[in-house]
Amino acid sequence: MADARTEPSPLWPVRATATVVLAGAVLFLALELSGAQGPGFPPQLACHLVAGLAAALVLGASRSRAGRHRAEALAPALSAVVGVAALVYVRLVPAAAGVVASVLVSLLVGTTVVAAWSVERTVAAGVLAGLGFAAAGLRGGGPTASLAFALASLAVGAAVAVACATGLARVRAGLARRQRELADLSARLMATHEDERQRLSRELHDELGQSLTAVLSYLWLIERQVPESTSELRGRVAEARRLASGTLAQIRELSQRLRPSVLDDYGLVPSLEAQVRAFGDRQAIVTTFHADALPQRLSSAIETAVFRITQEALGNVARHARARHVHVSLGVEGRELTLEVHDDGVGMPATRATADVGAGMGLIGIRERVRALGGRLSLASEHGARLEVRLPLPPDAELPAA
Repeated sequence: MADARTEPSPLWPVRATATVVLAGAVLFLALELSGAQGPGFPPQLACHLVAGLAAALVLGASRSRAGRHRAEALAPALSAVVGVAALVYVRLVPAAAGVVASVLVSLLVGTTVVAAWSVERTVAAGVLAGLGFAAAGLRGGGPTASLAFALASLAVGAAVAVACATGLARVRAGLARRQRELADLSARLMATHEDERQRLSRELHDELGQSLTAVLSYLWLIERQVPESTSELRGRVAEARRLASGTLAQIRELSQRLRPSVLDDYGLVPSLEAQVRAFGDRQAIVTTFHADALPQRLSSAIETAVFRITQEALGNVARHARARHVHVSLGVEGRELTLEVHDDGVGMPATRATADVGAGMGLIGIRERVRALGGRLSLASEHGARLEVRLPLPPDAELPAA
């Protein structure tokens, strides 16, 4: 499943951090056990166990639904637990102050880079780590020179982490600016494309349609006035009238597909209902459409986007799915408009279903329309393919009473 608003997923930094912490905890625990002398359980082993257990819990939570929604809070929580365990360790084993300082520096720099911490959060974490390390080391009663050296190493590492955070913040700001510029350009291009479609649809319907209608009328008059004795000529005129009639029908269908007049005249639900029904007739696929609890009219941008997304999704079904049934539903959940297109076809390869939804040109267009309206897009492949779009409704949208 992919989400158009979170690229890349915020889960991979959490899982990467937790995996490294878990591996480190196992390694240090093994080293402690191999060097232990005498019976009993050294208390410092609890520090490694706590860190490893916290990392394992975070890995498990990152795969749950609740964890996915709180991914940004998991990495700081894990870092805090590991940091406290390290400070307790230096309190219990003052001679290991240098090693603990190296662990804290690695944790601080790694978390800053992988989890993309802000400069403010990095500075706060560095100050807290330094103060906690100094307090734990002094209370542990270790050698002052060794503690000072380790504290200096920690300060240098914190400075490096702050520098990394500053550089990454600038890079992210630049990327965000360029992404906004590309999104604005994409929105303008889609608006221009839609205006051009509307103009072509109007010209096809009004100018070419009227011209062909006039040609049909003239051909009908000619056919009526040709004498019965000239049956061959009458047949050719009748054939020309049939060709003109078929061409007129094709032009009208093309005009409707470019920009259906029902979308402008009656709104989203009637246009989608007609689109789904026409798709089923053309492709010989059983289609169903359901709409519930919708405002009477939405903004032109939302109505156009939902219509085009549905059009492209149905086109993908026709090209790839080999489906027998397609269901399209439209509704409102909270302050979001939800669109779902579900088919019972062959689905998608697992790599495509879980990758970025920009794998095909049609899906790129869908993603850009969703992004331009600040919405979310998910694509799943279970018993066919399921595309779900969620678009925020404008504050002035009047929802029907429940």
